[in-house]
Amino acid sequence: MSETPEDVSRPTERTASARDDEPAGSRGVAIAVGAGSVGFSLVLPVLIVVGVYSFLTIYAIVKAVGSAPDAANPIVVLTGVIGLVTLFVLLFAAAVTLIGRAGNPNKRP
Repeated sequence: MSETPEDVSRPTERTASARDDEPAGSRGVAIAVGAGSVGFSLVLPVLIVVGVYSFLTIYAIVKAVGSAPDAANPIVVLTGVIGLVTLFVLLFAAAVTLIGRAGNPNKRP
């Protein structure tokens, strides 16, 4: 016959410090946000390639129609590629920030 301690038979009380350590959001939302981040990170190179291809195509058309049939200006091409990459990364950061704030409204500063 084994004796059971008194603490096992009654429900445990949670202290305030234990509640502070728990995450505020749900695990499903966290997994969805993580999957979305990984998915966007995997799609980002494809978006950059398509964006650069579209930019260069439009630039070539404008250059061909314009009065200056010279070679492409490397500064314009480099600025366009840097702008596209920056745009996609900033959109990703903004989406993560907005989703993070919506998923955890209790911890806003």
